[in-house]
Amino acid sequence: LRMVRVDGQGLQTLYCAPANETISSSQWSFDQRTVVFNAGSDVGIPTLYLLDVTSGNVQAELVPQSTLAYTPRTWLDNTHIYLTSFVPNSDAGVQDLYILDINKGPDQRDGNLQKIVPGLQPCGSFDGSYDSRQLLLSTCQLAPIGLGAFSGPTTISSESVIGGPAKKIKTLDHAVTMLRAVTPTT
Repeated sequence: LRMVRVDGQGLQTLYCAPANETISSSQWSFDQRTVVFNAGSDVGIPTLYLLDVTSGNVQAELVPQSTLAYTPRTWLDNTHIYLTSFVPNSDAGVQDLYILDINKGPDQRDGNLQKIVPGLQPCGSFDGSYDSRQLLLSTCQLAPIGLGAFSGPTTISSESVIGGPAKKIKTLDHAVTMLRAVTPTT
């Protein structure tokens, strides 16, 4: 895991994976003090690590105990991160959306994760609102068999950042496969 300055004047190694393991799905916190990432072999279930950039300490944050693996997707705030679950070495795709609280310390188990959205759709996306008060979701359709694409309509909805009933915001004719909040109203 390396950090490079955008002016090209520096490159810093932050963490090296153990032999025969790879690093994937890294996500920086908003305050840029911590990074979460998966590390593991190409087969099997990766462990989610938390790197404190200011001290250099690395700890195993989530050690899965089931057949599911978890991918860090985006930070809700500086202590909570959204994770999606999936079955390793499977074509099943993303399963559910969870929230991980790093305040609960290292070596957490997946049975302690808070499930926010069960059964995420294969066509769609999510993000926290700009003020981190709402979870925004887009849900669209899979195209007919053989076309290999997504199609509309797409429903954009919001709900509490910790789950709950969804409120429809808008329906669009096209497929929305990536959703990001960029301002308080956009």
